[in-house]
Amino acid sequence: MPAAPSPRVVLAYRSLEAGRFAEAENQFRQALLLQPADPAALSGMGMTLLRQDKKPEARPFLERAAAALPKDAGSAANLGALLIELGDHAAAEGHLRRATRLAPSLAAAWNNLGRVLMHLDRLDEAETVLRKGLSLAPDYAQCRDNWRQTQDVRLHRLEEAGRYDEAVAEASKALTLDPHWQRIRYFRACNLLRLRRFAEGWRDYQTTYDDVETLPYPRWDGTSLPPGRSLLIRAEQGIGEQVMFARLPLAAQTVCPQVVAECDKRMVALMKRSAPHVRWVPWTQPADPALRDPTIAAQIPLGQIPGLFDPFGDGGPVLVPDAARLAHFKSRFGGDKPLVGLSWASGRSPAAQRKAVPAASLRPLLERVDARFVVLQYEPMAEDVAILRSCGAEVVLSDIDPMVDLDGFAALTAACDHVVTISNAAAHFAGALGVETSLLLSPYPLWHWFAQGDDCPWYASVTAWRQQRGTNWEDLLDQLAARLADTLNP
Repeated sequence: MPAAPSPRVVLAYRSLEAGRFAEAENQFRQALLLQPADPAALSGMGMTLLRQDKKPEARPFLERAAAALPKDAGSAANLGALLIELGDHAAAEGHLRRATRLAPSLAAAWNNLGRVLMHLDRLDEAETVLRKGLSLAPDYAQCRDNWRQTQDVRLHRLEEAGRYDEAVAEASKALTLDPHWQRIRYFRACNLLRLRRFAEGWRDYQTTYDDVETLPYPRWDGTSLPPGRSLLIRAEQGIGEQVMFARLPLAAQTVCPQVVAECDKRMVALMKRSAPHVRWVPWTQPADPALRDPTIAAQIPLGQIPGLFDPFGDGGPVLVPDAARLAHFKSRFGGDKPLVGLSWASGRSPAAQRKAVPAASLRPLLERVDARFVVLQYEPMAEDVAILRSCGAEVVLSDIDPMVDLDGFAALTAACDHVVTISNAAAHFAGALGVETSLLLSPYPLWHWFAQGDDCPWYASVTAWRQQRGTNWEDLLDQLAARLADTLNP
């Protein structure tokens, strides 16, 4: 406000502060009729319109106020913040830089300038500016969130470019500045594990999800429990990880014979058959009543056990399919030709699309390998199946819905002589069942499959086929087709 605002402008500001926006707007308009260039009235009018979410209408008033008060940091900061909301980041930058020059201690201006630079994809500048804001106001949550976003983008770009060592180094730097940032600690863990730096990676690997109900048991430290007391293993992982870590409850039993373990409710029957000495209960919200067993003396999330026990073992089979259903699928689909399971897609998110193989790219496989191809894909698109069948191969569908019947899916997968799949649940099931599997990996796959090598420590029966950056899937599938034609059609 000017040094000596008019009584009408003072009254208007009182109305604004009291939340009487319509009244304040009318009062500021009357003041501007009398003094059209009054910067206090212009600024107040702009702020009043903003409070009513009339952003485009507020812009000319705040612009005129900022022009009339070139040395007022508040006017420049307010205009810059509005321009961000209107999406005019280029114009906002100049006003916010002026605000930070005029009032270097104004943390909000530094924060908003950082937001602008993020939108303009100038991440290095944004990081510097946001760190300045945090140095002025260490508890400024929005500024910290914006700084974290710059780090998140930078780190994931390194990861997507295959620069994993750099990603680890940059994540470590971020953690020195923000040691409680669990998301980046997990990011670092995944990249350490991707590089097979297991001892370091498992120390960082913390994946307890927010929706895991807190239960009143101490965290297990890996030591034995008193006789008659049980260990509880919480699920808190996706289907693929639950299969990948399926041998860990058995490892824990070497120290604590009595183990209660959660798993996805669709996997309870499968896990009871595969590890009958573990007491399996469904992972539900709220927690299954069995998790209130008075014998339970300690608990640990499934994803934290690899820091205590070797999660790989010998890589042998760990899942046991239902014998009757396995025989049914063998009888229904097997006989005169080898059975090859196929899975080529995994959801419709951008991340899923990056690892998917277009159905048409599977043509070399279907044309050169004399086999019956069993679709293991969940929700296979009709047009994809039509493309596969147009190659002249026999492509069959089952009545198993992997989204519902994972026990049936395990039996169907186990019936196959070979599985060709991308990185999805089918890969984990096939590997854990001991089925010979060719795993098709895009240039920068999930950490589960590591940065290089054709071996898979989780599953001895899985061989990785890695697409090189800049190459197409057809060349890789052509090589795989030649290999399978030799092994399946001797």
